[in-house]
Amino acid sequence: MNKQSDILETSFDMLIDVEPGEVAAGGALVLRCAARATPGRDLRGQSVQILDDTGAAVGSLTFSMLDGATNTTEPVTLTAPTRLGSHGWRAVIAGVPESDAPGGDATHDFF
Repeated sequence: MNKQSDILETSFDMLIDVEPGEVAAGGALVLRCAARATPGRDLRGQSVQILDDTGAAVGSLTFSMLDGATNTTEPVTLTAPTRLGSHGWRAVIAGVPESDAPGGDATHDFF
């Protein structure tokens, strides 16, 4: 008798929309987040932490809408860094693995 294993393929896609594309130091940025997980996952109520390039939390968004397979947040206004130059930020959804490894966090780097 052969033992059959079921393999569950998972994928996770996250998009951060930032407006405007360029902003003055200390200016306002509007962020929205969209995420799609396969198999489908309802993320409503789940927080998305926004970290700056030093790893410090600068804000958060919360998934509030589910349209089919896509979870979205309401827009949130954050303040851009006061230092001139390019800055990399990271969005983190705790406990949403991007792969089959349990207990991981989903991350998305954006600039």
